[in-house]
Amino acid sequence: MSIVLLNVAVIGVIIAIAGGLTLIAAAMIIISLIRHFSKKKQGIKTPMIGMWIGIAMLVLPWIVVIYAVTSVKLTEKEYNHVDGPKLRNEVVQAFLDKDADTVYSLFAPNVISECGITKEDIQEYMDSTHIEDRNFERYTSVSGPDNSDYRPTEYLYHGGGSNRPESETERYAEFNMAKINDEEETIYFAIQTGDKEDANDVGIHYIVLTNNGSVKKSIGTSETWAYYPTDEVQEEIDRLKEEWLEDH
Repeated sequence: MSIVLLNVAVIGVIIAIAGGLTLIAAAMIIISLIRHFSKKKQGIKTPMIGMWIGIAMLVLPWIVVIYAVTSVKLTEKEYNHVDGPKLRNEVVQAFLDKDADTVYSLFAPNVISECGITKEDIQEYMDSTHIEDRNFERYTSVSGPDNSDYRPTEYLYHGGGSNRPESETERYAEFNMAKINDEEETIYFAIQTGDKEDANDVGIHYIVLTNNGSVKKSIGTSETWAYYPTDEVQEEIDRLKEEWLEDH
């Protein structure tokens, strides 16, 4: 699971460390070679320990980098993972352009099938939002929607996490376009960014237009990890929350 949790930021730190060690290694190799040839001219034979240590410092960190990057790429492929921030940007741009075709293509195929969603439904939904501020940066400058861990479909209350088996196979993210239409309404998006069991579950699951917290219009399936669960789901969340509080 540690490989699954190894995200871009961690890899960046590893690369930075490897880069620092590379500079130190290069200096050690150069100094060792200069010292070796200087002593050789004097007829003195010296061991080139510094050079070999430098070579080891040069090679080993980058082997770790290659292993980490390769492991993450293989894991992301295994989990049918998509780039959450990129998907968010595509959705935001599509809503600003009222491009129903793009939004339709970004919905999870299983959701399209289950809910019978059509491009016409999406176009009608988008036309009802009336986004007045069309500044792309405003809606995409917030932190990326891609979570660093895998969570279950039932995003249930377990004190900040879940030990359910699904948490090892599915990945989710949420983001919003806030304060549209004279700053009274918000569009929430719930997406699944990875699923080891079914690639057709990856994509947008749920979009809801709210006005001061009240649902005004929605499209897709109301997953329990979205902001607006069904009554049955809320009852289950409350029940599990009570169980967790009793145990803690």
